[in-house]
Formats: sequence, C-alpha cells, structure tokens
Amino acid sequence: MTRSTLISMAKYAIIPAGVVTYVAISGTTGSCPACTAIVNAVTGRGGQEAAAAPAPGLAPSIAGIHGVSLDGQSVALEDLLEPGKPMIVDLWATWCGPCRAQRHTFKKMGEDLSELATLVAMSVDRGSDVVKSFISTHGSDATELMATPEAIRAFGSPAGIPTLVFISSDGQIRDVVTGAQSAGRLKKRLAAID
Repeated sequence: MTRSTLISMAKYAIIPAGVVTYVAISGTTGSCPACTAIVNAVTGRGGQEAAAAPAPGLAPSIAGIHGVSLDGQSVALEDLLEPGKPMIVDLWATWCGPCRAQRHTFKKMGEDLSELATLVAMSVDRGSDVVKSFISTHGSDATELMATPEAIRAFGSPAGIPTLVFISSDGQIRDVVTGAQSAGRLKKRLAAID
C-alpha cells in the first residue's frame, strides 16, 4: 500500500470515528436528546437515561391543542381523553429508527397499554401519505395524527424524537421525555401520573 492510500484511508476513518464519539458522549450525558435516543436504541437501554424534565415553554394542559387526522381534519387532543385514563402522545416519524422501536414496544404491550392509557401518535413527517403507507405495512394501535407546529410548541419544542408526552386523565401535561422507553419505564411513568 502506498503512503497516499494510507492517508486517504485514515481520513475516511477519522470522520466517522469523530461522529460516533460525539454521539456516544452526547447521548450518554443527555446533552443531545437525539443522540440519547440513538445510544438507547443501540444499547437497548430503552430510555433509562433519557431526559425526564419537562421542557421550558411547556403548556400546562392540552386544552386547545390540535393535531390533524390523516384525512386532513382538525382533532382536539382533549376530545380523545377517556375518563380515568391518562394519555401518551408519541411524537414520531416514519424515518426514525428509535421511533420505530418505540412503536414496536407499544405493539408488544398490546392490551396492557390500552388498559393503562390512551395512545395518540403524532407524526412529524412532511405529509400524511407516507404515514398511511407506513401504517398499511406495520399497523397501528394508536389514534394517528399529524403534528401541528402549535402542538410541538405546546409540548416544549422537543429537540429530538421520539418524544413522549404524558398527560393526566384531566388533560394536564405531566411529563415529557425524549428517547425510546421500555415497557417497564412506560408503566412506571403512567403509574406516577394520576
């Protein structure tokens, strides 16, 4: 191998190594919610290290917060509340690996989750067609909506996805967490809400 070939190979190794190091450090320390989600997805921690503190600017309740149905209709989140049951709003996207992992956890929880909470998925994808296509292949156990800019702001403008918003049965926003959560963590968070 020539010297120039070795130098070229070193350049291509340094950049990815730097990116991996940045993601690992930022994801482990919690300074980057998206990096935390990546680290949790790769290590299988299921969000144990994800930030749990509500973000600044978080709305106190879901009153007036709307999503858009996949058919283009405005839907008030408070209309989806069920008596005595908290709600989880999952901000997600079809292209997001940790989001897909979170949806898989919801699916595995099945009836356990539906007995514990109302699940609303709010996609941040650019259009509902890609979400419809995803659902036709993967299915869904949630009320599927498209996120509006107002809803994202009301949830504290989270820096990463998946972001889960935990809402009490009376419509009060209790917690916002970024990063995929395990079934056990979901149950603990839900138990602490009401």
